[in-house]
Amino acid sequence: MKHQKIIIACIISLIFSFSFTISKEKINLKDYYFPTKYFIEPHVYTYREIGGKLDMSFHWVMSTEVKKRKKYFTTELYLEDDLRGLIGKVEHTKEKITRKGAKLITLNEIVLDKYNLPGESIGQITKNKVYCWNFKNYPISFEVDFPSPFIKTDKKLFTKTRDYTGSSRDYFFEGKSYPTITFKEKYSTTFVEADSIIKVQEFIQHSKYAKGLGMVSYKRIFEEKDTFHLELQSINTKRKMRYEWEKIQ
Repeated sequence: MKHQKIIIACIISLIFSFSFTISKEKINLKDYYFPTKYFIEPHVYTYREIGGKLDMSFHWVMSTEVKKRKKYFTTELYLEDDLRGLIGKVEHTKEKITRKGAKLITLNEIVLDKYNLPGESIGQITKNKVYCWNFKNYPISFEVDFPSPFIKTDKKLFTKTRDYTGSSRDYFFEGKSYPTITFKEKYSTTFVEADSIIKVQEFIQHSKYAKGLGMVSYKRIFEEKDTFHLELQSINTKRKMRYEWEKIQ
């Protein structure tokens, strides 16, 4: 009887493992990335911080263009303060969409000097994998060196590693339910001044992507156990959002 119970338990375990593998293989992660085919007309995804730490909106202005049969996906990040209004653009990203996923080809940041004057740091990309359609290709990473636009000997070394962690609970947005998947990401930023490392900042991010929408939320957990939670609030097109669109051009 004891041996029979062990055999039954093993069979159940094998069935569960097999069914779990099959369910993972049925998921095409491309379906959960941003729906770039609709972004020929630019879309604006607006995110808000959950928890009341920041009275601020994050506008992701996303567009798609096709050149010589190659597809490019551009995202520009703008910040808007509830009291002061639009702060301005802080980041520009461009990806190449391929048969296997999304590859980073441009990542530039707007940074401030000690007088709060802006300058653009042109990222030098050393690794470029942003997102893969097949879960078997994970973990992936991209790396970017950001030279200071103000001081030649200063720079920032940025690395992001992403691992697929599986499916999650459905996400409810504007009255509809969407299947979701999740990722665990590690961010590492090394600050260099005059060829000397002065600080290394690291944190973990848990992000959620919904089928047909793209990223709908992320939660960052810092070393000091502080957290930052961003959630999707609205999606608009240029046609539906003329006034707001003009504000963030």
